[in-house]
Amino acid sequence: MACLKIIVGLIGLLSFDLSFASDNIIGKSMCGNALVEIVGIKYHENYETHALQSVTITISRHNKKRVIHFNENNMRGEYFHAACIESKKKHPYIVFQNYCGGSGCRDLDNYGIIDAVSLKTLLLPSDNNRKQASKILGFEAPFLYRDERTFFDKHK
Repeated sequence: MACLKIIVGLIGLLSFDLSFASDNIIGKSMCGNALVEIVGIKYHENYETHALQSVTITISRHNKKRVIHFNENNMRGEYFHAACIESKKKHPYIVFQNYCGGSGCRDLDNYGIIDAVSLKTLLLPSDNNRKQASKILGFEAPFLYRDERTFFDKHK
């Protein structure tokens, strides 16, 4: 697997990882006027599509591009779900959850939010940020595993 890593300064350790592997799962969609592509590298020992060892989010809008990479150094767990969600005020956000699976994991928290217009990161996953995510959206933040707007097909 060929990798090119560029460190990006963004609220913690983030890097860009250009990978050419057959175990990628890809979600691509428009969110407002932004093109969002999410590439996840699956764990080999787990056949469930949402168990990932790394995730790269690429967002392009007009002449701006933003790349965020989550890997073993900064992921909250192996599960990652993302969707384009309009706030109560009709503003588009790229909303994602990254959490572990188990009885001690906070799967109803761990939200990340990126503004699809400015491409700014407003929130990164943490164990107690559901209220913050809900405040940004203007309504209760959805549990993305069950949300039909997610970028990844759950049945692949």
